[in-house]
Amino acid sequence: MMLIVLITPPPIYEEGRRQYATSVYGEKAMTALERTNEVSGNYGQRCKKRRAGRKSF
Repeated sequence: MMLIVLITPPPIYEEGRRQYATSVYGEKAMTALERTNEVSGNYGQRCKKRRAGRKSF
């Protein structure tokens, strides 16, 4: 038997990530975040779809 575990990323505090980047890199901080709740949500939805139709333990 093979066990597959799908782990979704935690929610992201986007404003906090932006503030941290600015505090570390100043004006050189990226304006677009490298991780967002939108992208994390998409990943979570895909994990859910993969899970559909499989047996539970």
